[in-house]
Amino acid sequence: MFAIAEDKNDKYTINNIMIEDFVNKKFCVFDLEGTGLDCERDSIIQFGAVIVEDKGMIHPERFDRLVKPSMPIPAKIENLTGITNEMVKDAGSFKDVFQEFQQFSQGCIMVAQCGYEYDFRILRSECQRRGLPIGDSVEMDTKILFKFLHPELLDTFSTDFLLNYYSIDASGLKRHTALDDSILVAHIMVHMLRELRDKRISDLIISTPVEIKKFIPRALS
Repeated sequence: MFAIAEDKNDKYTINNIMIEDFVNKKFCVFDLEGTGLDCERDSIIQFGAVIVEDKGMIHPERFDRLVKPSMPIPAKIENLTGITNEMVKDAGSFKDVFQEFQQFSQGCIMVAQCGYEYDFRILRSECQRRGLPIGDSVEMDTKILFKFLHPELLDTFSTDFLLNYYSIDASGLKRHTALDDSILVAHIMVHMLRELRDKRISDLIISTPVEIKKFIPRALS
């Protein structure tokens, strides 16, 4: 179990993480796109996910599904993601897509970038609204893992920051689409697993509070 405490609008703290043999687990690295950033109100419009296991290998199988939201997609989100209202009008319901996602991610630690700020929160909110059990999978945020590896750094660990830090080539992948973003985050995860092994760290233990800076998105026009 772990505890998350909100401090201010721009940061939060996390504590009490203990995952034995973390480096040898199976991970589902996923990303969600939604109608907006309000986790209590907005709807998920796309799931994307890949599997990382076998000591840091990214599996070729992909999960990529559109979801029919309970509200229209605003024009600014259409422009950002390329996902239009026309594209989702015949998409699967959240319940059906989420059940497929649960099957895809079965037995995995769930991993997301900025997950504690968005992905885990909106996913939990969607399930609560529909009375669906979210399950008991272990959750991990790549920002937390990077802070564990690099406590000396005080930056905001955005996706772009981590891609630049690890010199990951993002060409050919479209940002703000769930599958392509999950692929990029999977590459980030592979680098961090390699760092853990290089440091001979197997268990992930965070026993004192760690402060994480939130990512503050730019306003969309």
